[in-house]
Amino acid sequence: MQLTSLILAGGKAERLENREKALLLLDETPLLTVITDSLKAVSSEIIFSLRDEDQRALLSPLLQDSKVVFDSFKGKGPLAGILEGFKASSNDYVFVTACDMPFVNLDVVEHLFKAAQGHDAALIRKSDGRFQSIYAVYRARSMIPEIEKCLAEGKNFILAPVFKLDDVVAVDISEISKIDPDLRFLVNINTSQDLKKEGISIVD
Repeated sequence: MQLTSLILAGGKAERLENREKALLLLDETPLLTVITDSLKAVSSEIIFSLRDEDQRALLSPLLQDSKVVFDSFKGKGPLAGILEGFKASSNDYVFVTACDMPFVNLDVVEHLFKAAQGHDAALIRKSDGRFQSIYAVYRARSMIPEIEKCLAEGKNFILAPVFKLDDVVAVDISEISKIDPDLRFLVNINTSQDLKKEGISIVD
């Protein structure tokens, strides 16, 4: 499978007292390692989007010789990290996830990858009609110019360039629920309540 997985890890966890989310522990394993090890099974390449060299030094034992990118557009949020990841990708199709979404479902990833073939992107459409922008597969060559235009226009939300694409596949959440009935893959860790609920611990 010629799929690149891009893991966004450069955000600051303000609701978790700016702790490094990538280093939070699930069953005594850092979240970044949990996600990376899972995605190896379906990815020919893994790229990490990080804040800066200091963060790379901190996470270096977990990066496993994978590609690392930093934002060229500073202060623009995850869309800037996605842009650099797409530019660095060796493959045309890129699966985008985040380091605070540890419950990877490989069947869902493969389903989205297959749905994206020949199209600009494949995104999950939730029951309220909104699209899931993280945990989606994008065609890098289609997205790069649209992201650059959006960032130049000050449109920093992830779906801004997606709405400019002509050929996006909407995968209904009901279809994905057949693969993962509990939708565990969508869980992300943002608060201390999330830590407790999902059994995530903090590095001492």
